[in-house]
Amino acid sequence: MEKDPRDTYPINVINLRDKPLLEALFEVEKRPWLWLQNHDLPCLMSFVNGWVVGRNDAKDDKLLTAFDLFVAKELHEGSSTVGWCNMILKHFGEQDAMAAFFRLLRQFQSAPLTQESS
Repeated sequence: MEKDPRDTYPINVINLRDKPLLEALFEVEKRPWLWLQNHDLPCLMSFVNGWVVGRNDAKDDKLLTAFDLFVAKELHEGSSTVGWCNMILKHFGEQDAMAAFFRLLRQFQSAPLTQESS
């Protein structure tokens, strides 16, 4: 059997399936055009919601709940009932929301409580 000529050109495939949610989000940050139809926070929220529903992993739900609470605390919101996306949009506006999200996500990742909930 002949070798397929396409095999000689390795393709750099980014597989998010086996990554935890935080790692997947940081991959999205590097190349948002691969994963998001629009480079905006509501589209990223849709990606995250699809991730959570598709994986059906309680760890992801717990992580997002903790992130909601973290964002509410960092942005001095009374509660997190509106969710991280709406809180970030309210405080930073559409233009700066994505950068603010990833900045908050890095702060959240390095917070001591995040390590315990992972």
